Amino acid sequence: MKVQPTTILKVRQAIGELKANGRKASTSSVAAHLGLSGPRVYQVLHKRGELSSLDSFTSKRDFERIAQELKTHHTKNLILQEIKCLPIDGLSRLSNVQLSTMLTNYKIPHSRNLLGRVRLIENTELYTPSELFGMVEANIKFDSFKQLLYANKIPFKKVRKTYARRVNKTQATLNHLRSIDTRKMSIKDIWRLDVMKNYQSYETVRQLLRSNNIPYGRKLAFADEVKNKLNDLDTASMTFKEIHELVGGPEARLRIVIQSNKIPYRKLKRKEIKFKSKYSRLYSKLDNIDTSQYTVEELRHMLGFSVPVSSLYARLKSRGQAYKKNMSIAEKLSSLDTSKHTIKELGEIVGIHCYQTMYYAVRTAGFPYKRSTKYRDRKNAIFEGSIKF
Repeated sequence: MKVQPTTILKVRQAIGELKANGRKASTSSVAAHLGLSGPRVYQVLHKRGELSSLDSFTSKRDFERIAQELKTHHTKNLILQEIKCLPIDGLSRLSNVQLSTMLTNYKIPHSRNLLGRVRLIENTELYTPSELFGMVEANIKFDSFKQLLYANKIPFKKVRKTYARRVNKTQATLNHLRSIDTRKMSIKDIWRLDVMKNYQSYETVRQLLRSNNIPYGRKLAFADEVKNKLNDLDTASMTFKEIHELVGGPEARLRIVIQSNKIPYRKLKRKEIKFKSKYSRLYSKLDNIDTSQYTVEELRHMLGFSVPVSSLYARLKSRGQAYKKNMSIAEKLSSLDTSKHTIKELGEIVGIHCYQTMYYAVRTAGFPYKRSTKYRDRKNAIFEGSIKF
């Protein structure tokens, strides 16, 4: 790609401004200063042969000098970041890419990562994990280092710890348990003993008892418990609710046990089921009222309009209570002289405020009604000119 003269001038000017401000002039800093990309800045300077103007530039002679000095150090177990910290002039200015390329070209031994550093150690099976951890000088936790050894199947010397203290504690616990009668105690009861404080889970206590043949009381299964309680009872005359109050436990599990074991019980008929709802207290007011004299809306008014219409209908139907049906619009209009009233006035008398509903009811029933002159008078007034827009 051709480099314009103005471009190289801008790059030179940017390098001068950065150095004047005491900042390091590199491809990234120049690119950020000009709003260009780093590769573009490198390309411009490379074509003009002015890469040496950058602070990060290292000549071939410098590379050779640094490489020769590195060969005098033991870099076999060091990674890139550790090599850059060595006291060699110009080494810290190299980027990771430059340093990696130099190590490869000049065949300088080094470790690429922690795993590579471990694999450089000969006969790892002669060392314990803690000794290997100290040899590689890892900057990670010891547990993570052990996981690295296990994951990559690196052999190491295993140290057998003595468990005499733990064995003595376990033996003392077993002696105490054998000295008491544990046959009527459940595992949870045994777990609550003072000697069992070191056991953190129910399963460890159970394994201790079973492996050492220590007897303990086994809790009956829920199904067996239900059978034992209902064995001498006549459940055919009992309802499910009465059985549940007697046995206890989860209602759903009890129902499954009764059905799977075919335990007979008295099933309630629909008429025997009491009507229950959150409005039962309000409905108790209707017991002393002759509901046949009132409509549903009037009954709702007595109950404070807090009862839904559908719930009130269901309550009256389930109790067989009669109620007064609402009069139709035609029945209400039959006692009136409709010819003296407009449709709007008839709606106000009947209690229906929807004009379209009232109009349809009056026309369907064939009642005469008074035509409103409001719009006709307004139309005539507009033609006469008394109303202006």
